[in-house]
Amino acid sequence: GQGQGQGLVRVGLATRNAGKLKELVALSEREQLPLQWESLASHPEIPDVDEDQTTFEGNASKKALEVARALNLPSLADDSGLCVDALNGEPGVYSARWAPGSDADRIVVLDEGKAIDVPQGLAAMSGDELRMAV
Repeated sequence: GQGQGQGLVRVGLATRNAGKLKELVALSEREQLPLQWESLASHPEIPDVDEDQTTFEGNASKKALEVARALNLPSLADDSGLCVDALNGEPGVYSARWAPGSDADRIVVLDEGKAIDVPQGLAAMSGDELRMAV
């Protein structure tokens, strides 16, 4: 894990995303929080959690609980997706199944109107919302 040392509280992080780990380590150091983050990147034996819930909060809770059990540590997880007003909030929690890649890739797909029948430029960021549950 990152941020190793004496007197640190170990906390599981339900992601293999190196960027998220780096951000949390930097935040912990900046705020002088005595945390040692243990991400799934250090635990290839732990399988990815099936994100089959109907809300961002449900997926985040499921991931945090499963990783907490696997690591025997308190754990943190998040879930996010694209909620487009012009599509009645879709794809929302189903973003990962809706188009491949990252949320940034999905914005490009929306903007180009490739994955759905929408006019080019419909997905301007002012009309979209990125929601994250932690």
